[in-house]
Amino acid sequence: FNTYEAALHQAQVQKKPLLILFTGTAWCPACKKLEKEVLIQPHFAAQVADAFVFFKADFRTHSGDKFVASPFYQLLEKYKVQYFPTFVGVDHKGEELFRVDYQSGGVDVYVKELLRGGKTTM
Repeated sequence: FNTYEAALHQAQVQKKPLLILFTGTAWCPACKKLEKEVLIQPHFAAQVADAFVFFKADFRTHSGDKFVASPFYQLLEKYKVQYFPTFVGVDHKGEELFRVDYQSGGVDVYVKELLRGGKTTM
């Protein structure tokens, strides 16, 4: 999805929570590690796709004006995300249900945490 609104609409249609990943894959070491060790793994994609509509808010830079000019900056403010990477699960109204911050342990740790947090019904 190109926009949060499109992803939220799809979540409403599919009656699933929306899982937003706030990340900075071009500059954030932990984000790069998450991408490589978790996000591109087929096991992760399969598990998450069954439970959520996934949306990646990727901040291309972390420098001043360009960071604030990101199309995802308002989302960052709305959900008060302070660290990258952070997953935020939201309901069909965009209300936060849970969040999962960066942690080591690979795919299984994230799948378990996300599914545990994501058991909220819409």
